[in-house]
Amino acid sequence: MAPMMMMKAEMSMDAAVGAAPMPMGRAFAANGGGGGGGGGMPPPPEIRIRKAFPETWIFTELNEHDDKTELVQMVPDTITSWIINAFQIISSDGLGVTKSSSKLTVFRPFFIVLSVPYSVIQGEVFTLKVLVHNYLGHPVGARVTLENPDDAFTLAIGEEGILTKTIDSIPSPSVAVVTFVISPTKIGDLVLSLKAVASTNEAGDGVTQPLIVKPPGVKQSKTDAVFVNLLKSSNKIVRKTLSATFPEHRVPGGDIVKFTVIGDIIGGAIINLESLIQLPSGCGEQNMINFVPDLVVLDYLKSIGSLTTFVKTKAVSYLEVGYQRELTFKRFDSSFSAFGNTDADGSTWLTAFVVRSFIGAKRYISIDDAVLISSLDFLIRQQSDNGSFVENGYIHDLVLQGGGGGSTYALTAFTLLTFVEAKSLPSLQDKENPRNYGGIVKPASVEMTAYALLTYLIREGDELKDSIEIGHWLLKQRNDQGGFISTQDTVVGLTALAGLAKATSTPNYNVKVKLLLPAGVTRTIDIGADDVGTLQEYFLPAGLTSVTFEAEGVGTALAQLSWIYYTMKTGNNSAFSLEIDVQPKDKNRLLHFVICTAYKQGDKSNMAILEVNIPTGYGFEQDELIDLKKDVAIKRTELENSDSKLNIYFNSLTAKTTCVTVTAHRIHFVAKHSKSSVSVYDYYDTTQRVTKLYDGAEVDPCQICELDDSCKAHKCV
Repeated sequence: MAPMMMMKAEMSMDAAVGAAPMPMGRAFAANGGGGGGGGGMPPPPEIRIRKAFPETWIFTELNEHDDKTELVQMVPDTITSWIINAFQIISSDGLGVTKSSSKLTVFRPFFIVLSVPYSVIQGEVFTLKVLVHNYLGHPVGARVTLENPDDAFTLAIGEEGILTKTIDSIPSPSVAVVTFVISPTKIGDLVLSLKAVASTNEAGDGVTQPLIVKPPGVKQSKTDAVFVNLLKSSNKIVRKTLSATFPEHRVPGGDIVKFTVIGDIIGGAIINLESLIQLPSGCGEQNMINFVPDLVVLDYLKSIGSLTTFVKTKAVSYLEVGYQRELTFKRFDSSFSAFGNTDADGSTWLTAFVVRSFIGAKRYISIDDAVLISSLDFLIRQQSDNGSFVENGYIHDLVLQGGGGGSTYALTAFTLLTFVEAKSLPSLQDKENPRNYGGIVKPASVEMTAYALLTYLIREGDELKDSIEIGHWLLKQRNDQGGFISTQDTVVGLTALAGLAKATSTPNYNVKVKLLLPAGVTRTIDIGADDVGTLQEYFLPAGLTSVTFEAEGVGTALAQLSWIYYTMKTGNNSAFSLEIDVQPKDKNRLLHFVICTAYKQGDKSNMAILEVNIPTGYGFEQDELIDLKKDVAIKRTELENSDSKLNIYFNSLTAKTTCVTVTAHRIHFVAKHSKSSVSVYDYYDTTQRVTKLYDGAEVDPCQICELDDSCKAHKCV
């Protein structure tokens, strides 16, 4: 066995930039020079733009036979210290670990750092803060220039045209700040590009940093797909039209329509393994959505001889992370549940699901047999005298876990299959078998149809007419990432589609797709055997909402139209009640939320999630969320989008009103806030979703000018 070495470099937590004091530099329109000028000044320095700022730099596996290994890497652009560790596994000596970490410091004597929100809404006004660091050993002035070549933003409050500001003098070592009060005018990924030059021309720095600019309102995404079957019609041209439908009242300028085509019908899922469902995945079952599809993809690609090193490495890495994460939901009795030991009981269904998945994963990653054996022992203890299996754990969705009405037939069959698969492993062959006796929710509809497809694939053999029809329906239910709605339906749905993809694969694959666009314009997309798994896309021009295409050749393909729009109308689904009270505190430095909700369509809901999006420039403090977990109804909280989005998990919600109190802190100065949203929804049936928009802090642009002399010099005096 060749030695295997892992190397990892990650950012030091004690390497925070700006340990020196931060006096405010006086910023004004750059019509004059800064300090340090004079005759004989050198020409301005050539500035290298820094744009690579990863949080983890090196995480590399090396298989080497030599005693010495050399790894050459380009250092990222972050001004910080990197901590480097390594360990080695070798068959003769076992595990070796570095005695101490190595530290690599990346530094410049003169550099800038940008401070911007995670995202902003089109039309909002915010302060772009630029921190200018001077470690040259003597005071210097500085010129800071903000580039805006595409007019992607305007400068607010009378600053039109002022894109360069100067600082008179920055002591050394110290930091000074200049700000630009700007308002984005274009939607999408805005690139902020700034340069700073010392007034002595002896040093300079440049930085580009992306900023997400969203339309106002609530995002809605839709898809429509068609399965193109050219297996037995090599001389036939298939002509299809896909159309996007939009509501009359929506946010202007926010529409995106995209046509995609791929030869492999599960290729989209392979590309988007990390985002198959557009829901949080913070509990034991939901975590499996990042685990099981990897097995489906690996097995499918391996079976047709198309498993590339890149895809295998990507999928295996997700398996390893998913395995370790799932172990955090393993309980003291070796069962698994949605929230681990914080739940009253372990789940028979989830434990069987996890064990079956882990058994499959042993083909690709290391799985501890002790975990499997102890969990199988737990399952045996759940078997009744009549041979059936009982569910003592909390059932989040009856439809997906064995049918409603308390039936145990499906649960028993599902659990017995786990023991059947355990027999395939030598280490588990001595495990005694347990006794063996003999208006639908949309995710359940997907799952049942997927099982039907698997059945038809077995029964039909080479005659795939009905299987293709069923597969066509399944493909139309997918989201734009290639997954479905929830966890189990995505797992079973992808398994069925992988079976269909294998059944319809052909060694003579060659498909040509021609887009027929207005004014006689055409665009041809060729799909050959070598790129059958490559997703090819075309964004429709603004205003075009449908596309007609012709396909010819030999093989199958999936053509899909995806569209996104934003709306200020949130509908009136009556599944939940939702009330939001927001009170600004301490001159808008804090936003105090009281959010109340209840279930209105029965005794209790399935697992429910309360999603709180807060106004631009505000964030939640992780430490302050600890008190939320003291509420027995709340099982978990998680933050996203740089702490600007909070997901709160409930086992269920009842007709009794549940209220949550949280506080957000201002991190960036923002004015003209757009409305933000709060949603509550059933995780397993997202049609039961209520969303409301609310107004946060009312901040005038003049109120954020307190940091900016040039801003105050105009309309805000």
